[in-house]
Amino acid sequence: INEGVIYMKWYEANTIDELKSMARNALENKARLLDMNCILGLNIDLEPIFGSNYSMFMVSATGTACKI
Repeated sequence: INEGVIYMKWYEANTIDELKSMARNALENKARLLDMNCILGLNIDLEPIFGSNYSMFMVSATGTACKI
């Protein structure tokens, strides 16, 4: 979907399920902009990142937009 373009955005969420839902919604919106109606091979990875005063997750979502 991103054709090699790095897409980064900050989100605040209370649960991991919310993070996954936001990532899926972002891919769905991008697929719609490409006039596609399906995402094949959706994969959402969460990687914890810890700092001295904070912790967060890096979310990576990939899939192939298509029209069926």
